[in-house]
Amino acid sequence: MRRSRTIACFVVLLVGLSAAARAAEEIGEVARVQNEAYALAEGGERRLAAGDAIHDGERVVTGPDARIEVIFVDGTSLTLGSNAVMRMDELVFDGTGGSMALDMLSGAFAFTTGLIGQNDHESVRVTTPVA
Repeated sequence: MRRSRTIACFVVLLVGLSAAARAAEEIGEVARVQNEAYALAEGGERRLAAGDAIHDGERVVTGPDARIEVIFVDGTSLTLGSNAVMRMDELVFDGTGGSMALDMLSGAFAFTTGLIGQNDHESVRVTTPVA
């Protein structure tokens, strides 16, 4: 009885650690930033600079007169204009393919697919407030 409780606690701990590791997984990197841009997550916000990592679960937000370019792990390039908000809903990449879903909540953007979209364009989904 005691042993099964110990095993159950261990499994719960592993599941929790696994979820935390996924939430912190690096999915891209800031290539360029002009003026103020931030990454927002449950833990708060952080100002972004070139070379900073973008993690799974973060929103990328730009301020007035700002721009940011993010290169994702598959080589996808995303540039956000001023007052933009982007949320990555899904990014799965195994080195050759996968799937990507991002939600442009506001603002202008330019998007060039990397390996995921080049291998299977139906594996990439971009949603916007009007489309």
